[in-house]
Amino acid sequence: MNRASQIAGVGTAVPATSYTQQQILDEFAITDERIRSIFMNSAIEHRGLTLPPRLPDGTRQVETQGELLQKHVTNGLAMGRRAIEACLANANANATPADIGYLCCVTSTGFVTPGFSALLIKHLGLDSTVRRLDVVGMGCNAGLNALGAVSGWATAHPGELAVMACIETCSAAYVFDGTMRSSVVNSLFGDGASAVAVIAAMTGERDPRL
Repeated sequence: MNRASQIAGVGTAVPATSYTQQQILDEFAITDERIRSIFMNSAIEHRGLTLPPRLPDGTRQVETQGELLQKHVTNGLAMGRRAIEACLANANANATPADIGYLCCVTSTGFVTPGFSALLIKHLGLDSTVRRLDVVGMGCNAGLNALGAVSGWATAHPGELAVMACIETCSAAYVFDGTMRSSVVNSLFGDGASAVAVIAAMTGERDPRL
């Protein structure tokens, strides 16, 4: 008989660059007072973002859809890997990627096939038999729903480590069209990843990683 799964470790990762709200307004020369008020009254001090490259005149390059997708994949993989590694290091007995039996990846800021779960399995050098799941486009409730799947798998496979990684590259979903709708989104979100390791042990036993 199995006992309920438990969180064994957590980890996070953000990009190397972060900006205050004022810096974002300055970078994109936003002068509309309505939009500026949204940014400056958001109660957000700074956010991790990967802005487009600068052009010779100092303005930011307008990225193509292909460049935005590549940013989603490249930055997402880098942050996802660091978050998972930090999560495993945070787990008792310092679990390693080889201990992962199930990987669930969550994202709402882009779509790529194969998904982040397959890419991270390759990126981390995991065994190809690792079970995986991708939760894409579900929005703010995605983490809770994915955690239910991760917890259920861990409970059904006592002693095996399940990991959920949430990866969002909001920099790859920015649209600077001057509308209030996009401005609200642009003023709130940043890039980042988090990971949670979950494991369950048999009744009467205690897994050393818990």
